[in-house]
Parts: sequence; structure tokens; C-alpha cells
Amino acid sequence: MSISGHDAERLNLISPAANDIKLGDIVKKLQEDGGGGPAVDEEAREMAEAAKFKDYARKETAPQGYVDEAPVFKKYGNRPVFSRNDAPWLVSNNYALYWPSVIHMKAVYPQALDEFYMYYSSDHASGKGGIGLATAPHPLGPWTDKGRVYYDDVDGEQTETPSVVFNEVTGKFHMYYHNNYYATSSPTYRAQATCLATSDDGLTWTRYAGNPIIMTNESEFTGDGHCGYARVYRQGRMWVAHHLLGGGGTYKLGVSYSEDGFRWQIDPRPIVGFTDILEDKSGSRIEFHHTFPFSFKSKPWIVCTVSPFESGFNTAKKNIVIAKFENARNIHSVYPGISEGGTGAWDAGALKQPQVIEYQGKLYLFYAANGTDNQGAVGVAVAEVV
Repeated sequence: MSISGHDAERLNLISPAANDIKLGDIVKKLQEDGGGGPAVDEEAREMAEAAKFKDYARKETAPQGYVDEAPVFKKYGNRPVFSRNDAPWLVSNNYALYWPSVIHMKAVYPQALDEFYMYYSSDHASGKGGIGLATAPHPLGPWTDKGRVYYDDVDGEQTETPSVVFNEVTGKFHMYYHNNYYATSSPTYRAQATCLATSDDGLTWTRYAGNPIIMTNESEFTGDGHCGYARVYRQGRMWVAHHLLGGGGTYKLGVSYSEDGFRWQIDPRPIVGFTDILEDKSGSRIEFHHTFPFSFKSKPWIVCTVSPFESGFNTAKKNIVIAKFENARNIHSVYPGISEGGTGAWDAGALKQPQVIEYQGKLYLFYAANGTDNQGAVGVAVAEVV
């Protein structure tokens, strides 16, 4: 008897030949239970899951003596390159700052005001909040604030957490952000659903009429429907977003996919925190909505925030690591990134929202921290590529 493709799919077989649990064992189990019928008993399912886990473990283990060359990041200047007090509109509204999203603007839009654009937002603002823009000739600055460039004036509050991506098909820029609001057509609370605005020049933004584009509800995932804090990037032709799946103390982390950047599908399988690959396996996790992939010497990597199971900045110790990037659901082989600053430093406490860009033979890791005034600031760490 041979196992059919349908049976293999039902049993979640990945790569059985290299595992201790053999394909023949599962085939034998199917033969004993009637050979490929629609029902698969629990023992057979557990065998398949064990095979799947062993394949995962085999792939994630490097050959003995083999060490990847990883980028080594060093903080620039022990000071932020942009702070809340550099943005007058934040100060006048008594807003804090967080969530930087940096794009090499002139590489895709030669008419840009400056070489680099950094979008940022208010932090859990009372009211509309908004998304601001700073520009610079170089990743290290100097960064000049251009004020608030967008807020959602149609629905909701807290227009925050920008993630800006260029759409080379349409020639437009996509800005993903979240709103915190009740739906206008029903009393259902829709907490921090992911929305979209588009722009031709990165300055003037138009709200997408189909908002929100990524959302869920309590019946699908616990945690009052949170589906915001999206970090969006391109992987080949696919658009990928890491975001929350539920909020509060029960929140999960998720991933959604899109072929055009407008229509999104949530993967119904929450992403685990990859505690098994961290040094502190019981007290920390990787926050997947605080990750961003990048390339180093033609190999895929991802920068990640490691959290002690706490959301928000507060005083939690949250450091940044780098890891080998396999796909949107799988990373491995964690390496040191950057750690929080010492007592009194601007980046003491939580390091969040990391993003890496490459420019002129160097990698620049942007990250947010509390700042000395607890109002938010953005810093940079640098790694050599050549």
C-alpha cells in the first residue's frame, strides 16, 4: 500500500525521510485502521506531529562547528537621532512619540525632499493623534521635522503605528496604520484594526475607502478584537504583515498576507513566541509585531524585540536580537543585537520597533526607546557590511 497525497496532507507530513519516525510507521498505522479512510485517530495524528517537530528541529540545527557570520551592531553616539521634542506638533498636543518607519525615499522617488523619510506617530494619544514625518540626507541625520502629515479624519481615534512600503506596480506609497474605535455601523468595539492610506509623493495621503483592511473579533481570537501594530514588508511578490491577534494580557501574534497590498488574509494560526530559541525560555518571547527582515551578505535575517511577556514601553526590559529568517512564520539561530542602555540613559528600559536598512555599505538599525523624559525617541545602531 502507498500513502496518497491526500493522506500525506491530512497527516501534515513535511519531510519524513530524515526523522526517527518513518513514513512506513504512519502507513502501517493507516493500514491497521482501514487504510486511508477519512478518519485519522489521535495516535496517528500525534505521530505525524512528532515527525513534523523533528523535521523542524533538524532544519534549525547547524552542522557541528559551523557558525554564521552575523552583523555586529554598535549604537551610534549613545544619543537619539530624533526625539519627541524635535517635533513641535507632538509637543503642542502633549503627545509622546514612537513607531519609526524609515524609507530610502530618493531610491524610489527622485523628487523627494530628502534622501530618507522617517514616519513616526503619537503614542496612544488622547484624541486623533497622528502620523508625522522627518527627513534627512543620511540615516544618521540630521533629521528635520516636517510636521503631521496624516490622521484619519473619517473614523476612530489614535491614528498611529505607521508602516510605509512602496508599491512598484502602482507607483504609490502604502501607509499602514491602526485606529482605535467603535465601528460606525454597529456597537461592536473594533480596537486598533489595521487601516491603509496611499500617496503619490509621501507627503499627501488619502485614506483607503475599504478600511479597515485587517481586522478580527473576540469570537475568533480573545482580546477585544485588537488587530493593529502591523509591521508590513515585501517578500518577493507577496505583501506580509506581522500584527497583534487580540489584545490585553491574552493577546496573540499573527501574520497576514496580500498579493496587492489592499486585500489581506489573516493566517488563522497564531505565531508562537519562539521561546525555545531564546536564552530565557520561560520568561521571554519574541514580539513578532516588533520585527523586520533584512539581508546581510545575501542571506536573510530578521531583527526582533525580545519581551518579558509585557506589552507597551513601561519599564520592562526589552532588548533587540537578530535571527536567521526562513519565512514569515519561522526564524532560528538567535544572535546578539543591541541591549538597553544603563540607568539614566535615553534608551534604558524597552527597545522597540526595530527596522534595518542598508546604505553605502552599512546597515542602519533604527529603534525606539523611552527617552530621558519618557516621551519617546529614536536611535540608530550601525553594522559594517563589507
